[in-house]
Amino acid sequence: MLIKESKILKNNLEDLLMQIEINTGNFPEDQLKELIERKDEAIPLLINILKDVPNNLDKYLQPTAFIHIYAAYLLAQFRCKEAFPLFIEIMKLQGETPHDLYGDAITEDAGRIMTSLYNGDISAIKEIIESEKVDEYVRGQGIYCLVNLAINDILDRSIVIEYMTQLLNGRLQDRNPDVLGSIIIALDDLYPEESYEAIKKVFEVDEVDEFLVCLDDIKTTLEKTKEDVLNAARKNPHRKLIYDTIDELSGWAAFNEHAVDYSSNGLKKAAIAQNKKKKKEKAKRKSVKKQKKKNRKK
Repeated sequence: MLIKESKILKNNLEDLLMQIEINTGNFPEDQLKELIERKDEAIPLLINILKDVPNNLDKYLQPTAFIHIYAAYLLAQFRCKEAFPLFIEIMKLQGETPHDLYGDAITEDAGRIMTSLYNGDISAIKEIIESEKVDEYVRGQGIYCLVNLAINDILDRSIVIEYMTQLLNGRLQDRNPDVLGSIIIALDDLYPEESYEAIKKVFEVDEVDEFLVCLDDIKTTLEKTKEDVLNAARKNPHRKLIYDTIDELSGWAAFNEHAVDYSSNGLKKAAIAQNKKKKKEKAKRKSVKKQKKKNRKK
């Protein structure tokens, strides 16, 4: 059941969550503020939403569904470790399902969300990175999650460097060029002096797509000081944890000054618009993949 956006029910968070179940075109700042203020009450409800996603995909794949997106960002802001395995399971859904659920957040923020939720189980991240069944963009976000953990002093840099070097040296069994490229980009952020020979070898056997990164990029990084490179990474917004859900989401193109009405016709129009947007995003990803394959054949 969907409730029109109106006065927030102060004593009933379930009703408040129902108000933001779908995207009406207006950003629900007041509702999100109350959820943040009532963090301890909200967390169990938000966790239940993430638990429900894999079991009720049709519900969350509806074009205007948005509650699962709010849940992921809020739980990340709250540093809710209990939500880490739940988000990991969603990221492991096969095919383009994670993209269909979270849109551009997969390529922009999934690694940051995983970092913010991290519960110490590094094996879960490694599983995402090494699984051929997981979408390659999601695998890349798993790689960037490890970088974020190192940059934010949650994991020791040496642990991440050693693991990624192992991946380059053969641990990554499928030798996916895009995943290898993401690994090298990640190492570049961490100052790849220890991994240079492994990186060089990958380029020598033409396993990585130079459309993503080239050996000259690595050489340029190594001409700088280690501290300068790490400081630059610390300032990179893509390496920061999730601190403010409202700030993260309020600028999304999904929100504008024209609210969607709740009539069946209004929701139908919104669904058509969202479907067009998702199809455009999917076509763009396919185009990028096609171009990468074309470049590799040259």
